[in-house]
Amino acid sequence: MSRTKPSWLATELGSCYSLHFVPRYRHAAHYQGWAKEGGLAHRLVDHLMGRGANLTKVQLNAGGGWVVTNVEHGVTRDRETQRKETSAVKQCKVCKAERDFTAGKLDAAEALQAAGWDGANPHERQLLLDDFGLVKPPESLYVPEPEPDVIQIHHARAEPSGITPEQLAEMDRLADDLCAKWRAELDQIPKAESASDHEYAAAAWPEKEAEVE
Repeated sequence: MSRTKPSWLATELGSCYSLHFVPRYRHAAHYQGWAKEGGLAHRLVDHLMGRGANLTKVQLNAGGGWVVTNVEHGVTRDRETQRKETSAVKQCKVCKAERDFTAGKLDAAEALQAAGWDGANPHERQLLLDDFGLVKPPESLYVPEPEPDVIQIHHARAEPSGITPEQLAEMDRLADDLCAKWRAELDQIPKAESASDHEYAAAAWPEKEAEVE
């Protein structure tokens, strides 16, 4: 029985996606997958962590990676089955862009954009460059990273406002009185005896005892 037609058993909607391997793992160049609605990001993380499909796990162990492509939302698992029964190379946007680039139908910038450059993350962009045999992206696609915003903090000095010269003089007088009071209190505190005083008293004590005897 062919699985190319939708099955009434598949009713749950989700997202169908393809992973374009860079470089390909032996004979395998793609992985076709499906994730429940709203769970595509989690499924892709599972693949990256090595707990997704066995094929993506061995691709990682071989030192390879992939570019996410041909994402379709709002489809059932039947769509995944349909795509698996058709050549992934013919469907893959990255493969199509590579063929057109090799044939001279597209220049480097056009081919990278057709392969999904605009929506790719930095890691995927590097994989696309490796896959297309490019050292760096064309100038038309190069966008320098924005410089971080510098936040300038100005510490404003609070100046007294609405204070008359008489009030300022009174504040100065109160400050002087407080300082004078603190100095007087410090003068009344007895000074601690120095270590030499203790040593002198200890040395003189036996003589005093002898005099008493």
